[in-house]
Amino acid sequence: MNQYDQQAADFLAKYGITFSFKLANTKTPDWKNDSRPVNHFIATLKRGKTRVSFDFFDSINNYEKGVKELRAYDVLTCCSSEIHCPDTYEEFCSEFGYDAYNVNTGKRDKNNSKIFLECKKLSTKLQKFFDSEEIRDDLSEIQ
Repeated sequence: MNQYDQQAADFLAKYGITFSFKLANTKTPDWKNDSRPVNHFIATLKRGKTRVSFDFFDSINNYEKGVKELRAYDVLTCCSSEIHCPDTYEEFCSEFGYDAYNVNTGKRDKNNSKIFLECKKLSTKLQKFFDSEEIRDDLSEIQ
């Protein structure tokens, strides 16, 4: 086991969290503007009776290599970065380099607005699952 996988295993053990995944391949990510396919997984973190499940899209490289497994480390690094979604659509677009408004209509870009809402939804789920100590002390260290 490499150091990254060990870091994830240690985090899960420390907080009594189990990790599982299912290869679904039923969706493509909204943010993807590349025609090459990626694997779509349903990732689940569970502790006692509390659980959180969400879509996880793997890399093009892993798809091309035929990788059908999802590493806990990859999911936890995603959780570490996704747990803090900007509060407003404009802040989100600014931080992640999206165009907030359609140049032709002057209205919110529909696709980017959808991405923001999905990120906000995932952030809320993760904040309910992880407590502030876990987020501050350990989850943020998984990178």
